Amino acid sequence: MKTKLALAISSILALSSCGEDFKQEGDGHSPGSVDISGLPYSGRTLTANVTDSDGFSEEGVVYTWISTNANGTQTDIPDATSKTYELLDTDLENSISVKASYTDNDGDAELSISAPTEVIEAEPAHVAGTVAIEGYAWVGYELTAVIDDPNGVSDDASYEWFANDQPITDAADSDIYTVTENELGKTITVSTTYTDALLLPEGPHTSAPTEAVEPEPAGTEKTKVASITDNSTSGNGQLRYKFSEEDIISKGKMTLSFSKDDLFSGETGKEAYLTLFGTNTTNNDALVDIRIGNTAMKVRDAAGTSGYNDALGEIAPYTAEEWVDVEITWDATAASDSVTPKVTVTINGVEVADFDSLGSTPSVLASGVQTINFKVGDSGSVMGRSALRIDDLKVYAADVIVLEDDFESYADESELTAENGGYTGIEAVVDEIVAIRPTAE
Repeated sequence: MKTKLALAISSILALSSCGEDFKQEGDGHSPGSVDISGLPYSGRTLTANVTDSDGFSEEGVVYTWISTNANGTQTDIPDATSKTYELLDTDLENSISVKASYTDNDGDAELSISAPTEVIEAEPAHVAGTVAIEGYAWVGYELTAVIDDPNGVSDDASYEWFANDQPITDAADSDIYTVTENELGKTITVSTTYTDALLLPEGPHTSAPTEAVEPEPAGTEKTKVASITDNSTSGNGQLRYKFSEEDIISKGKMTLSFSKDDLFSGETGKEAYLTLFGTNTTNNDALVDIRIGNTAMKVRDAAGTSGYNDALGEIAPYTAEEWVDVEITWDATAASDSVTPKVTVTINGVEVADFDSLGSTPSVLASGVQTINFKVGDSGSVMGRSALRIDDLKVYAADVIVLEDDFESYADESELTAENGGYTGIEAVVDEIVAIRPTAE
């Protein structure tokens, strides 16, 4: 749902062809201006706000409200001559501006017209917001209150933190709280009140409780990773790296660690993919394309979009948020226009697949790997904050590392782009997270 914020619409187009009766800028004169505040929804009220450094009397201002249709035709709105204007259904699909004429305190005649509002729409239905806590309930770790409100959220939210339903007296009015030893064994909740973007009061809304607070577990690691999300209905989230034609890798290896959230668009489960391409990047021509579902990992076959190789079957189970080590090798030294490269897949140190590439066009694979690609979602999915996370990426040509990235050198929340890492990224950012790695027994 598109939500429009209640921000002042800045004017400010002082008319330069107002005629000789109106004083123009110069000779020490500063022309006034007018802007509009209010929400651009039918039934809401817009307010004209005049600013003039020379001073003026509000009682002397004459207002004219103007409607502009999609064709750009402007019409003075009948009887709309006061400082405020209540939007009507007849204003739908038009934009509104206001003209203010007056004499300032220096005796100069002024005429200003505002910038137009956004196109007027019917007001969205009000939906109550919610608040949830993100983070780990471990001593020394930050918890973050996250408001979800389809109508939008203003910046006036206030927060109160609780342990076992009792206020935490030294917790600041903030969306972030750092857990202390005082909360050991207790659950944490947060309550918030705020004004939504429809200017309606919300709350108090209270979150679900966290798990009981514990000390930091063994095997915990703070690390930066590449985080890939999908919030576009016309595309998907991707992180891609392409080698030059001179650097295509005939025989090599890729190693990485990945973790994937439970991915859902509405109630529909969605997948993530680890893919190696030759000189063509269509799905059915992939040298290897591993689908990471919400419960299992499989290898996509030459069908490209929906087919999975029955002979290979499920190559490994998968549990959401689990970190998995992957190694993929390929050997195109014997590949040709009719013979695909050899591929192996190893998961957590165990080889789970050894096969000839399933790509449908051997000729685009005969030289080896040119592009690596990590993808989440599809063109019809929107999955919020859920993500595929990549860490400790290494690509080898024979035994030589030609690409290595642990993402620690990037600024947190920076986008991965051609200028920042040499990648092509769509919704791919560096994210500092807490990872729980298996500990040695």
